[in-house]
Amino acid sequence: MIMLKVITKQLIKQNIDFKIINNTDKKAVEKAWLSAFGKGLNAPYLNQNKWHIFSYNQGVAIEGNDAYEKYNQQYPCDIIIFNEKVEYFLKISKSKLPQIKPDNFLDDIYICHRNMKWTFVLTHEMPYIGPFFCEK
Repeated sequence: MIMLKVITKQLIKQNIDFKIINNTDKKAVEKAWLSAFGKGLNAPYLNQNKWHIFSYNQGVAIEGNDAYEKYNQQYPCDIIIFNEKVEYFLKISKSKLPQIKPDNFLDDIYICHRNMKWTFVLTHEMPYIGPFFCEK
């Protein structure tokens, strides 16, 4: 849960209000994300890293600096943030977009529109692979 502390510290510093949701249905979150961004697609090691849909060019995504730019063009909206294993789940209501900066990330961070309209993924492989931005 070290990454949760890193992320919440960054949100506080940016004056972004958030809620940590403890009773999140992990399977429902994974299912919603995969349904939105990976439906009908397959990639190696998908059971370990959902973002492999993008890195193996199965899903249509923008990568690198272009992904940051596209993410920053999104309008303030309700956002959810979770990690690869959905060990934590944060909700942010109608706020400016959080700017989560990787700091020796040991985890993959998924930032999504509440309705899975778009997703921004910070991978543990950055800066070599990712980040990725994908919208439906």
